[in-house]
Amino acid sequence: MNGLPDFLKHICDDEHGGEVRLLRRNWAPLPRDVDVRNPPAFWSPEFMREEESRRWLKGRGAAQWLTWADVNWVSSQNLDKTLLICKCVAASGAHTFSIRAGTAATLAQMHHYGEQLRTACDICRLYMDMPVLICKRNAREERHRRQRRRVEPSGSC
Repeated sequence: MNGLPDFLKHICDDEHGGEVRLLRRNWAPLPRDVDVRNPPAFWSPEFMREEESRRWLKGRGAAQWLTWADVNWVSSQNLDKTLLICKCVAASGAHTFSIRAGTAATLAQMHHYGEQLRTACDICRLYMDMPVLICKRNAREERHRRQRRRVEPSGSC
């Protein structure tokens, strides 16, 4: 490592690698012909805010479409807003859906494009203030989970 900027990048990448943060928050209405019951497109477990709906979606088949009752339940579990889409109520009372249409970036992209404009400390501080769009898995928990899978109880001594 060469100096403080590389040190800060190393620390932030180690702690926040795999995350994607939202730069601009915009929502765009989905066209009426788009069917939001399509799980691979809209209802992936990674887009859920709540653990219960994430577990439920993981237990379903990836190609299995949701019913409208499923869509309403998952939406209500996530307070009508997942990380990708949100359910809105029009003035007429009809339900419409909007999709996130902002700009996202990783910490590495922020450092790459911002290193000429700001210090590494400024970039890390700015990145930490942005909302998380995609969360990374906790490396310590993942390691522990993999170790538990590898260690199987033996039948005899």
